[in-house]
Amino acid sequence: TDTREMETRVTNTSGTIDSSLFLAGQAAGLSDNLIMELAGIFGWDIDFALDIRSGDRFTLVYEEQFLDGEKKRDGNILAAEFVNRGKSYRALRYTDASGLSDYYSPDGRSMRKAFIRTPVDFTRISSRFGKRYHPTLKKRKNHHGVDYAAPRGTPIKAAGDGKMIFVGRKGGYGKTVIIQHGGKYSTLYAHMSRIKPGSHRGKRVRQGQ
Repeated sequence: TDTREMETRVTNTSGTIDSSLFLAGQAAGLSDNLIMELAGIFGWDIDFALDIRSGDRFTLVYEEQFLDGEKKRDGNILAAEFVNRGKSYRALRYTDASGLSDYYSPDGRSMRKAFIRTPVDFTRISSRFGKRYHPTLKKRKNHHGVDYAAPRGTPIKAAGDGKMIFVGRKGGYGKTVIIQHGGKYSTLYAHMSRIKPGSHRGKRVRQGQ
């Protein structure tokens, strides 16, 4: 039997965004998986399709797994900071007594919020700043829409937990889904190329689904 044990080393890196998070992450020596994890940690505070700007920067401390001196895989991100448009967001990994791990701000608040900021797969969005979307302000009160210039077939995610209250065609919106989140909020997803099979009114969905 092979009794060799993986050795965990802790390393850190940082980068500044010039044209895209992926290019900056790769230049900082990060794998695509780690870049996605970094975006996932801050996904409740930053819309990685729309909010990223040239000059944004990140720093992270993470684990690497080695066997006989050769790196085999990445481990967990232990701490991270993302500076977006001059505002700093920080996250620390914490494991509780039951063994569950999650990320928290330095003052102990969970990074998880009721709504994720990016309801589309940001990796599909063009990296040219300012050309990725067209914000639209609808006539109805408190109804702000954002049009993402995403290629056909880009997955659209539920911004939060909720229940589908409309599935189908809706006037100028085309193929539309409306999700009710508790009693106060609802989100509307429109101009879709298709609706996932099995979607129907009354169906419950999870954030990110």
